Amino acid sequence: MGLDLTNAVVVGFFSLPSPSLAEQNPSAYNAAMREVPKGAGSCQHCGTGILHHVVIRIGAERHFIGQDCANRVGSPMVRRCVRERLTAEQIEQREAKAKAAQAAWRAAEEAQQWDSIYERCVAEETDGPTRCACVGLEDCAVCD
Repeated sequence: MGLDLTNAVVVGFFSLPSPSLAEQNPSAYNAAMREVPKGAGSCQHCGTGILHHVVIRIGAERHFIGQDCANRVGSPMVRRCVRERLTAEQIEQREAKAKAAQAAWRAAEEAQQWDSIYERCVAEETDGPTRCACVGLEDCAVCD
């Protein structure tokens, strides 16, 4: 007992079928129980019986632990996965997507800023003095 969860990676979640399913539809319950992986049903960290499993990978081995153990002794990433009910891979994909969206937004903001400066340069050049609004800035099509 007592897995070292510091290097654990969350790879999934699953729950055992509800006992009420056994009362309503025994054949469906039995079919669902046949699909349950070996080793499920109890926390491999503390031994407590569990219905809702967190599937973790430590090295090449897969383990099932309860949400309470994952929150209590897991790494910050394991706790975050349990809190958000996402695997580590899903969180990484979501963060990469957010980072790309933020970079695209910043690029659009910068392009809009340059467009605004260019419009002021053109307006000042045609409306009166030839003093450019972008003095000191590079890449001005009007000033060059």
